Amino acid sequence: MDLRALRALAIRMGFKNLAVKLSHTRFARFLQGINYSAGLRRHGKELRQVYDMLADDLSRETFNAVIHASKSGDYSMMRNYNVQPQYFLRDICVPEDREIYVDGGGYDGKDVLHFLTSYATAPENCKAYIWEPDAENIARITRTLQGFTNFEVKPFAMWSKREQLHFSGTGSVISQVSKFGKVTVQADSIDNQHFDEPVTFIKMDIEGAEPEALKGAERTIRKYRPKLAICIYHQPSHLYEIPLWIKSVVPEYRLYIRHHSNGLNETVCYAVM
Repeated sequence: MDLRALRALAIRMGFKNLAVKLSHTRFARFLQGINYSAGLRRHGKELRQVYDMLADDLSRETFNAVIHASKSGDYSMMRNYNVQPQYFLRDICVPEDREIYVDGGGYDGKDVLHFLTSYATAPENCKAYIWEPDAENIARITRTLQGFTNFEVKPFAMWSKREQLHFSGTGSVISQVSKFGKVTVQADSIDNQHFDEPVTFIKMDIEGAEPEALKGAERTIRKYRPKLAICIYHQPSHLYEIPLWIKSVVPEYRLYIRHHSNGLNETVCYAVM
């Protein structure tokens, strides 16, 4: 959610002065706490369903810690669950000899750089597709991956279908689809772009657009059953909606939850066969 959207929400909630006084980061954290607490308290049944389908004890402990921190506003315990690296956990997402990696939310290209230099067992046999509609970020990606040839930038917003969307292009990690965005970008789906390729790994960190993007990847996921690393922290409902959706599409997936920061951000749902 960009600053304009946050301020509009604050005014509707009766926090007009706070919207003016607080910085974007502090204000976002404040509203995030309110939204998470209210949203999670109403969906205990769904949260329990997710908890019961998780594949290991660390996933269940991490999931509970995220819920507790979200409701209480006390994030101090999250440092105990901060594991690295993000997305490329070899004990969960076992590398294959020939990886076709789809990166949703390319930002500066460093995730793909890690994929090619530290994760892939045979990077010369791999191909990375980087979805990033922000022109400033595309320039960053090009600089980061200078010298590499086995990647391609998809200058689209990852979505459920092909259409034009409003976009807040901040040239930062929080560039996102937003009705308050001042520019329009072309959006498209993974199914439209990649269905004819044996995709092995999909990562999504797209500032809240993950549910729509997953809908647009359903055929690809059903056909190839790639490893999934999907962020579930942008909205409180994502903590249960995304894992439940993944299991409904491919019931055989094993689900893991890992957290990758000392705060409330960077919770990821991993799905593997």
